[in-house]
Amino acid sequence: MFNNIIIRASAGSGKTFQLSNRYLDLAFGGVSLDAVLASTFTKKAAGEILDRILIRLAEAATEEKKRIALSEGISSGKGITRAEILETLAKAVRNLHRLRIGTLDSFFIQIVGSFCLELGISPGWSIVEDLDDRRYLSEAIRKTFADSRTDDAVRLMHLLSKGEVSRSVTEQVFSLSWELIEHFRDAPRSAWEKLPRRPLLSPEELSEALERFKNVPMPNDASFINSREKIWQKAIDGDWDTFFKEGIPKNIPMGEWKFNKKPIEGELAEVLRVLVDHAKAIAINKLAIQTEATGDLLERIFEQYERVKQENRALRFDDVTFRLTDSRLHDRLEQIVHRIDAPTRHLLLDEFQDTSPMQWEVLRPFALSAIESHQKSGGSFFCVGDVKQAIYGWRGGVAEIFETIENEIRPLTKQGLNRSWRSAPPVIEMVNELFGKLANNAALLEPEDLGDAAREWEARFA
Repeated sequence: MFNNIIIRASAGSGKTFQLSNRYLDLAFGGVSLDAVLASTFTKKAAGEILDRILIRLAEAATEEKKRIALSEGISSGKGITRAEILETLAKAVRNLHRLRIGTLDSFFIQIVGSFCLELGISPGWSIVEDLDDRRYLSEAIRKTFADSRTDDAVRLMHLLSKGEVSRSVTEQVFSLSWELIEHFRDAPRSAWEKLPRRPLLSPEELSEALERFKNVPMPNDASFINSREKIWQKAIDGDWDTFFKEGIPKNIPMGEWKFNKKPIEGELAEVLRVLVDHAKAIAINKLAIQTEATGDLLERIFEQYERVKQENRALRFDDVTFRLTDSRLHDRLEQIVHRIDAPTRHLLLDEFQDTSPMQWEVLRPFALSAIESHQKSGGSFFCVGDVKQAIYGWRGGVAEIFETIENEIRPLTKQGLNRSWRSAPPVIEMVNELFGKLANNAALLEPEDLGDAAREWEARFA
């Protein structure tokens, strides 16, 4: 029986070696290789894992020193012979087409391909190329505005751009949609209406505040007098967008009640605070209106975009994952195993820190099934990663996924790998000096205090 293991490994400490070791451990332990799913994030990384496995077997079959090292390095390989290594290598090469060493995306695509009808996907679908995807989104935008009344479309664009269209409408809407369409799908519609509106001064209250501000005693400094005149005129003209750009109010949003190195205090601070709150409320309310308008526009575009992709039998990689999380397939593991003709009794995950919550939602049933079979038929779970190398935040990856899995998988053996075999000592010394004292780094304390985040990160650093 193989332990369930999670390894937190630093850069250059041998993550790929550990995963290939686990794979070979299973192979020599009598596990059928089609029951093993080894997954990572890129085709290149998957190729490196497969190469590492085959090369280690080939070297162990031809060099006695490598055979001994392989035999000693895996728990199921005590005293393995050259003949056994050759047999395992031959079996792996003959069954390359059945070895399940690949990307998470390829595994998800395989499942979706077997459940098209249940998921409402047209047979013959394919992953959309980037160029075609852009074309489909452009078509969705065109159809959205074609279906909208002219005054409605103009209102939306005015809200989105705050009345300042600096480029073509098509370019502006496309850029917005391309960046946010995936987030729109993953978030509830109500998320675009979460920003609370702030109360504004009534016309009478504003007039009274401006009159007080115009006559309030000022420090004996010409710059204060000149700045007051400009602020007063901006307020009279309704130019609140530039209220904080210069003069007395410029540094107040950062909590600094000073101007020209002199404190803003007394009655001046009292009346100015009223105007500052009013200017903040105007800015926040505009942002709230703009956010709601963005959600409104994206909702219309998203409906057309999904329709265009459906007509062209096209899915994005994130669409595949979303379809699986939005289905009830996690209750139908036996059907999945039957249709893809591959049980998953042993799950091996590489670069686990880049797994998104949505991807883990799809993987969870397979992980829990492996844990369940751990007690019955010898299944297992294994993952390796490094929170310091979480690079897929743009596609939903979260380093905190380690904490999630440690709370869900039981029993679980935790291991750490912190010795780098890749970098020279001066590089490691520099990294340790910098990140081992991260909370003392002045750059993280000003202008924004990130001390708490730095201390939390430093506590995990090894």
